[in-house]
Amino acid sequence: MNTKRTTDLDRTIGARIALLRRVKGLSQTAVGNAIGVTFQQQQKYEKGANRIPPSRMQAMAELLEVSVSELYGEHTSEGGSEMLGFLKVSGAAEVVQIYGSVSPEIRKGMLSALRAIASVAKIAETARANAASGSGA
Repeated sequence: MNTKRTTDLDRTIGARIALLRRVKGLSQTAVGNAIGVTFQQQQKYEKGANRIPPSRMQAMAELLEVSVSELYGEHTSEGGSEMLGFLKVSGAAEVVQIYGSVSPEIRKGMLSALRAIASVAKIAETARANAASGSGA
Protein backbone atom coordinates (compact mmCIF):
# COMPACT_ATOMS: atom_id res chain seq x y z
CA MET A 1 0.00 0.00 0.00
CA ASN A 2 1.31 3.44 -0.95
CA THR A 3 1.25 5.62 2.17
CA LYS A 4 1.99 8.75 0.17
CA ARG A 5 -1.44 8.86 -1.49
CA THR A 6 -3.70 11.65 -0.40
CA THR A 7 -6.88 10.84 1.48
CA ASP A 8 -10.25 12.41 2.17
CA LEU A 9 -8.67 13.93 5.28
CA ASP A 10 -6.04 15.69 3.12
CA ARG A 11 -8.83 17.12 0.95
CA THR A 12 -10.84 18.17 4.00
CA ILE A 13 -7.85 19.92 5.57
CA GLY A 14 -7.07 21.59 2.24
CA ALA A 15 -10.65 22.84 1.93
CA ARG A 16 -10.53 24.27 5.46
CA ILE A 17 -7.26 26.03 4.69
CA ALA A 18 -8.68 27.49 1.47
CA LEU A 19 -11.76 28.73 3.31
CA LEU A 20 -9.77 30.30 6.14
CA ARG A 21 -7.36 31.86 3.66
CA ARG A 22 -10.22 33.50 1.77
CA VAL A 23 -11.79 34.76 5.01
CA LYS A 24 -8.46 36.38 5.90
CA GLY A 25 -8.33 37.94 2.43
CA LEU A 26 -5.06 36.20 1.59
CA SER A 27 -4.01 34.94 -1.82
CA GLN A 28 -2.48 31.53 -2.39
CA THR A 29 0.72 33.38 -3.30
CA ALA A 30 0.76 35.24 0.03
CA VAL A 31 0.22 32.04 2.02
CA GLY A 32 2.78 30.18 -0.07
CA ASN A 33 5.37 32.91 0.44
CA ALA A 34 4.71 32.93 4.19
CA ILE A 35 5.24 29.18 4.54
CA GLY A 36 8.01 28.84 1.94
CA VAL A 37 6.26 27.24 -1.04
CA THR A 38 5.06 28.39 -4.46
CA PHE A 39 1.44 29.34 -5.02
CA GLN A 40 1.16 26.20 -7.19
CA GLN A 41 2.18 24.05 -4.22
CA GLN A 42 -0.25 25.94 -1.98
CA GLN A 43 -2.96 25.29 -4.55
CA LYS A 44 -2.15 21.55 -4.46
CA TYR A 45 -2.36 21.60 -0.64
CA GLU A 46 -5.76 23.29 -0.77
CA LYS A 47 -7.10 20.83 -3.34
CA GLY A 48 -5.80 17.91 -1.31
CA ALA A 49 -3.62 16.78 -4.21
CA ASN A 50 -0.49 16.90 -2.01
CA ARG A 51 -0.07 16.14 1.67
CA ILE A 52 1.03 18.98 3.92
CA PRO A 53 4.19 18.36 5.95
CA PRO A 54 3.77 18.97 9.71
CA SER A 55 6.09 22.00 9.79
CA ARG A 56 4.13 23.68 6.98
CA MET A 57 0.82 22.74 8.61
CA GLN A 58 1.99 24.50 11.79
CA ALA A 59 3.13 27.57 9.85
CA MET A 60 -0.20 27.70 8.00
CA ALA A 61 -2.17 27.39 11.23
CA GLU A 62 -0.20 30.24 12.78
CA LEU A 63 -0.70 32.42 9.69
CA LEU A 64 -4.44 31.69 9.66
CA GLU A 65 -4.64 32.20 13.45
CA VAL A 66 -6.09 28.78 14.25
CA SER A 67 -4.71 25.68 15.92
CA VAL A 68 -3.50 22.73 13.88
CA SER A 69 -6.27 20.65 15.44
CA GLU A 70 -8.83 23.10 14.03
CA LEU A 71 -7.44 22.47 10.55
CA TYR A 72 -8.15 18.79 11.20
CA GLY A 73 -11.70 19.70 12.21
CA GLU A 74 -11.34 19.08 15.91
CA HIS A 75 -13.39 21.47 18.00
CA THR A 76 -10.99 23.44 20.16
CA SER A 77 -12.53 26.88 20.44
CA GLU A 78 -16.07 27.92 21.27
CA GLY A 79 -18.07 27.56 18.07
CA GLY A 80 -15.03 26.73 15.92
CA SER A 81 -16.48 23.73 14.08
CA GLU A 82 -19.84 25.41 13.61
CA MET A 83 -18.12 28.49 12.20
CA LEU A 84 -16.22 26.48 9.60
CA GLY A 85 -19.51 24.84 8.60
CA PHE A 86 -21.18 28.23 8.28
CA LEU A 87 -18.35 29.56 6.17
CA LYS A 88 -19.09 26.89 3.53
CA VAL A 89 -22.45 28.59 2.83
CA SER A 90 -22.28 30.49 -0.45
CA GLY A 91 -21.19 34.08 0.20
CA ALA A 92 -20.48 33.60 3.91
CA ALA A 93 -16.70 33.92 3.62
CA GLU A 94 -17.12 37.13 1.63
CA VAL A 95 -19.52 38.54 4.24
CA VAL A 96 -17.03 37.79 7.02
CA GLN A 97 -14.20 39.35 5.02
CA ILE A 98 -16.24 42.52 4.35
CA TYR A 99 -17.37 42.67 7.98
CA GLY A 100 -13.78 42.57 9.15
CA SER A 101 -12.76 45.33 6.76
CA VAL A 102 -15.16 48.03 8.00
CA SER A 103 -15.20 50.23 11.09
CA PRO A 104 -16.88 49.14 14.34
CA GLU A 105 -19.67 51.68 13.75
CA ILE A 106 -20.48 50.17 10.37
CA ARG A 107 -20.29 46.65 11.84
CA LYS A 108 -22.92 47.65 14.39
CA GLY A 109 -25.19 48.84 11.59
CA MET A 110 -24.56 45.67 9.58
CA LEU A 111 -25.54 43.52 12.56
CA SER A 112 -28.72 45.53 13.12
CA ALA A 113 -29.66 45.19 9.46
CA LEU A 114 -28.97 41.44 9.43
CA ARG A 115 -31.02 40.93 12.60
CA ALA A 116 -33.94 42.81 11.04
CA ILE A 117 -33.69 40.78 7.82
CA ALA A 118 -33.57 37.52 9.79
CA SER A 119 -36.58 38.54 11.85
CA VAL A 120 -38.65 39.39 8.76
CA ALA A 121 -37.56 36.15 7.09
CA LYS A 122 -38.62 34.13 10.15
CA ILE A 123 -42.03 35.83 10.22
CA ALA A 124 -42.51 35.14 6.50
CA GLU A 125 -41.45 31.51 6.94
CA THR A 126 -43.91 31.04 9.80
CA ALA A 127 -46.70 32.62 7.73
CA ARG A 128 -45.93 30.30 4.79
CA ALA A 129 -45.89 27.27 7.08
CA ASN A 130 -49.23 28.29 8.63
CA ALA A 131 -50.78 28.86 5.19
CA ALA A 132 -49.52 25.48 3.96
CA SER A 133 -50.92 23.67 6.97
CA GLY A 134 -54.29 25.40 6.57
CA SER A 135 -54.14 27.19 9.89
CA GLY A 136 -54.79 30.88 9.60
CA ALA A 137 -53.29 31.77 12.97
